[in-house]
Amino acid sequence: MGPHKVPAAHREGARNSRHHSWSNLLATAVWPALDDETRARYAAELEGFAVAHALNTDRNAELRAQLERVVVRFNAAGIEPIVLKGAAHVATDLWPTPGSRLISDIDLLIDADEIDHAFSVLEDYAGAGTQDRGHPEIIALHKHMLPVIGAGGPAVVELHHTVLAGAAARLAPFDVLRGRAHSIGLGHGHAWILSPTDRVLTAMLHGLAGSGSYLVPTLHMRDMLDIHFLDATYGTDIEWRGLQDHMTSNGWAVALEITNTCLARFTGMTPPFRRSGARAPASTPHVGSGRWNAPTRSRDERERRQITSSSTSGA
Repeated sequence: MGPHKVPAAHREGARNSRHHSWSNLLATAVWPALDDETRARYAAELEGFAVAHALNTDRNAELRAQLERVVVRFNAAGIEPIVLKGAAHVATDLWPTPGSRLISDIDLLIDADEIDHAFSVLEDYAGAGTQDRGHPEIIALHKHMLPVIGAGGPAVVELHHTVLAGAAARLAPFDVLRGRAHSIGLGHGHAWILSPTDRVLTAMLHGLAGSGSYLVPTLHMRDMLDIHFLDATYGTDIEWRGLQDHMTSNGWAVALEITNTCLARFTGMTPPFRRSGARAPASTPHVGSGRWNAPTRSRDERERRQITSSSTSGA
């Protein structure tokens, strides 16, 4: 399957599936990579894997069509969304087969100035009346509004105003992500997807900085495999060294070690980041830490000016 090769550790795991409780995620990811001999030899252990993959292939086709319809509707309203996470990976055929990657919803990144309008567009498209957007203060603290139900298909659509929540949002400012995003045609519509480097960044921090479900420092299995397939597909187009500089200079060096450990242990991927804060190999394309950090510094300066102005006014 060329670069879309499922990690050997997962193929081995399938052989031992009698002793584990595999999720459908692993079923859909592993089944396409198994050869006929393995499928025949471990037929009992792999029962249901082919069915899970076939069902998810049909579902992903339906969700991809829904994504295209939503994008066309947005374009008619003058909005060009950035497609995030699983929807972006399915739309770009990142995983081995169309049914390999499970997605639960459609995540779209929208400029904060357009997000209320975008919600209204989807609300009208769903045709089910007014839907709850969420409290403005909660939305500001979180990454997205409440999901819109019934907009063009079966999946809920979440409109994000940022990729990461809270203080971590500064690691991936909208303007920087949009400036590096790649254009993509979806049916008769036009949208954007994040650059390969930014897709790695969001996968790395989806759990570590974006999910409240973590009790231990680790990555989602899907996020690990996303990074594995991004590396296999885009290779040196991913700016590993610039990403490492960016994370280290912003106090997130621990995320590099967590990512290295998870990728090596669970996917068999060679750790992409040098340990102990060392730089990645010189042969890796380098975007330059200044380019990564400038938006953060600008935001810090604006915040300091606002604080100083408020203090002066109060005095």
